[in-house]
Amino acid sequence: MQRRQLLAILTGLGMSTVAGCSGGGNGGTPTDTPTPTPSPSPTPTTPNQEAVEHYESAIDALIQNRETLDEWAESSFEADKVGSLQDRVSSAREELDAAADAADQTGELIVKINQAKLVANFQELSLAYYEAVNVFFQVLSEASKLGDNELHQRAADTYSQGQGVLDDAREVIEDMGTVLEEIDNEALDEPELEYSGEPLDHLDLADRRAIDGAVRYAIGYENIHLAFVELEAGQEHYEDEEFAEAREAWETGQQRTEDSKSAFEATIDNDFTPQNLRQDSIERLGDVETIIDAYDKFIEGAKEAEAGNLENANKLINEGFGILGQL
Repeated sequence: MQRRQLLAILTGLGMSTVAGCSGGGNGGTPTDTPTPTPSPSPTPTTPNQEAVEHYESAIDALIQNRETLDEWAESSFEADKVGSLQDRVSSAREELDAAADAADQTGELIVKINQAKLVANFQELSLAYYEAVNVFFQVLSEASKLGDNELHQRAADTYSQGQGVLDDAREVIEDMGTVLEEIDNEALDEPELEYSGEPLDHLDLADRRAIDGAVRYAIGYENIHLAFVELEAGQEHYEDEEFAEAREAWETGQQRTEDSKSAFEATIDNDFTPQNLRQDSIERLGDVETIIDAYDKFIEGAKEAEAGNLENANKLINEGFGILGQL
C-alpha cells in the first residue's frame, strides 16, 4: 500500500569563513580581501525512517485484526483466537509508541500515529467485549454444574455473576462508541482502517439486544434456583411443624418461579437472543410451569397444616413432590 511521503526536519546550514592576513612596512602590500564561501543549499529529507517503519508495522497488525473482527461481526467469534488478537493489538500499540518517540512532534506523521492509537483503543475494546462474552458462557457452564449437584444457592449466585459480566460488556460497547467518535478517518488516511460507525463497526445494535436477551436468560435461571432454595427452606420448616414459616417460604419460592417464567419469556421474545439460549429458554418454560403447579400444592398444604388438618396437609405436600417428580 503506497503511503504519503512526509517532510521531516531540514538539515542545519553549515557556515565557514576565510581569515585575511595583514602585511607590514611602509607602503606594504594591502590586506587580501576574503573570498566568501557559498553556504550549502537546504536539502529536503524524508520523515524519520525509524518512525515510519514502526508506524507501518503497527498499521499492518491493526489491519490484520480489522479483517478478523469484521468476520466475527458477520457471524460468530472464535473464542480461542481472542487472545492472539489481543496480543497483536498490544504489539501494535508498542510500535506506535516507538514511532511517536522517533517522529517529528510537529509533522503530519505524529497526527497519523495518534489516530492509529485511537484505532488500537477501539480494537482493544472490541476484543474486551468478546472476552466478556466468552467469560459469560464459562460462568453459565459453572452455574449449570452447581445446579446439577443441587447447590442451588451457589448456582443462583453464579448466574448473578454472569449478569455482572454482561453489564461490563454493555459498558464496553458504550466506550466503543465514544472512541469511534474520536477517530478521524481523513486524518488517519488508511482506507483499510476506515471506521464508519453505521452501524457500530465490529458490533452493532444486534449485539446490544443479544446482551439484553442473555441477561434475561441468566435472571431466569437465577430465580429458578432461588425458588428451589425456598422450597428446601419451606420443607425444613414444615418438618419442624413451623407451618406459617413454611407457607411464607413457599410463597416466596412461587414468586421466584413466576419471575423466572417472565425472564425466560422475555428471552424467547427477543429475536436477538443467541439461539442456544433461546432454545433452552423454550424448554425451561415447561419446567417452570410444573414448579408453579407444585408450589400451589405446597402452599395449600401449609395452610391446611396451619388450620390443624395435618392429614389433608400431608396429602397435598406429597402431591406437590409428585408433581416435581415429573421434572
